[in-house]
Amino acid sequence: MKQIVLQNLVWPKIEENIELYFRTEINLVDIWKNRKMLSSNIIKFNTYFNSFSAKKWKEYTRVKSIGINIRLDGRAKIKLISETLYEDEIEKRILGEVIYQGKGEKETIFHAIALSSGDIFYLEIEVLSEEATLIGYEFFSSHETDIELNRIHVALVTCTYHREKYIKKNIKQLEKEIIQNSNSILKNNIDLYVVDNGKTLELEEKSYLKIFPNKNLGGVGGFTRGIIEALKTTTTYSHILLMDDDVVIETASLERMYSFLRFLRPQYQDYTIAGSLLRADIPYIQFESGAMWKRGKIQSIGTQFNLIDEKILISNEQKKEVEYAGWWFSCIPTKQIEKVGLPLPLFIHRDDIEYGLRMKNQFITLNGIGVWHEAYENKMPGTMEYYDLRNMAIVNCIHYDDYSAFELIKFLFKWVSGNIARYRYQYVTLNLLGIQDFCKGYEWFSKLDAQEYHKKLGSANYKLKRKEEFYGYQGLVEKDFIVSNISKIPGETKKQKIWKMFTGNGIFFPSKKEKPVILKPYSSPYELYRRREVMYIDNDGMVLHAEKSLKQFFKSYLCLGKAILIVLIVFRKVKFSYKKNYKKMIKKEYWREYLGVEEGEDAES
Repeated sequence: MKQIVLQNLVWPKIEENIELYFRTEINLVDIWKNRKMLSSNIIKFNTYFNSFSAKKWKEYTRVKSIGINIRLDGRAKIKLISETLYEDEIEKRILGEVIYQGKGEKETIFHAIALSSGDIFYLEIEVLSEEATLIGYEFFSSHETDIELNRIHVALVTCTYHREKYIKKNIKQLEKEIIQNSNSILKNNIDLYVVDNGKTLELEEKSYLKIFPNKNLGGVGGFTRGIIEALKTTTTYSHILLMDDDVVIETASLERMYSFLRFLRPQYQDYTIAGSLLRADIPYIQFESGAMWKRGKIQSIGTQFNLIDEKILISNEQKKEVEYAGWWFSCIPTKQIEKVGLPLPLFIHRDDIEYGLRMKNQFITLNGIGVWHEAYENKMPGTMEYYDLRNMAIVNCIHYDDYSAFELIKFLFKWVSGNIARYRYQYVTLNLLGIQDFCKGYEWFSKLDAQEYHKKLGSANYKLKRKEEFYGYQGLVEKDFIVSNISKIPGETKKQKIWKMFTGNGIFFPSKKEKPVILKPYSSPYELYRRREVMYIDNDGMVLHAEKSLKQFFKSYLCLGKAILIVLIVFRKVKFSYKKNYKKMIKKEYWREYLGVEEGEDAES
């Protein structure tokens, strides 16, 4: 019987992430550093990176049963356990149990374990000798007859813009742990395509690494350039993996993805593997595992999940409807790309959403497949305030026949009112410009020089300052700038919220005589009730300083009224123009001209 490895034991690389890999009651760090477990200690692997997604392997792949090999020096009781979540309670079953005496050689301890029950499988090891050293273990497929494996060859596409530090670090890691690692199942099955929108990246090309200097046409311009280059090579790629340049990678995620794709059932071979986004600042907190667009009212799935919690870990494995996947980790079949076309040139934001909507809910998520990234809630919106609204309107016009001017106006009013309530009047200017540009229709949009226009948008954006520049201002001290993501407002009644809304969040009342309030970029506007000044601070310590202005309040709503009038006049015509013509922009011919790349050209000089 041929054994095919599905998943290996993964050890953490840094101390902060240990509980995403294993659990024990004694010193986690000692076990991590030495791989040694003391007498009577129990170590469990029901964790994000080391549990086995049994339910999804059963549903999506041709694997029917699994076995486990282990390399352990010492004596231990080893259990294979399944866990299932029923009505918020965990049901555990012991699928196998052995007393094992090992000398560090690889041996099979369980085989032919059917994937018949349980959301996740995992090992629990109780040390019976004075100490034991766990070298590793692996889940493998165990079948009496061979399974014909899918041929998987991945092109990993990333784009960068003046972030050499991040991209070089990730390439070096991928080279060491996969490309030059004879033990990696992905070796010889992945190539790297780096699109350099800044044209400053100094890297030597290799057989597995291609560099493409590119116009700065945003993330979508970089990713699409990479897709085009990967599709035109002599190598036939089964999948293209889109990944941000500044993520922190667990290479085991890539290997797990590869194993899963090799066994995927035919009816799921058009599905995209959507990697989770874990927070870089709190490594065990998940920011998102797929999302719903909901016509602009985005609902992140699994948001703020504490993946150390057993119930939440299993809940994260439940099958869910997904409308799109972020391009921090999105592994798309090339056949699907050929079927739905290339991305829409939205420059920044909503590009991955629009592309995801074309996939018709064909996404798969699994525990253990994800990357770490800075949480978006801790970034200052900036010019995204323009793109978020313009691109939202374009996406909805294309994908929803019943999308109406009233729906757009309602969304616009709420969004702009939020910025007015936060005293971010320059963001209001960007919001309204986005809608006005949307109203210019397909002809204007299709001929836009996005690179030059993005530069002009910067003049309407705030100029941020470092927090240190505000030490001493209005009595502010360093500790004032240590801000939690948790709202400072105690539980408010519905009447209190209505009152704040009715009074423009207290803008018509005298301001409290207090020093400026300091908030995260996406904090509730109600925290500014009757406050004169606010300072929004991001994770890099950059500050946006804003002040209440009755003049700007009325001016903003007046400009909003004018924008609404424009929408009412032109909406039907504009919607038709996007709906009718957008497919012209998702073809290779359009993109080659847009990027300034000729057929057969390898890279722009």
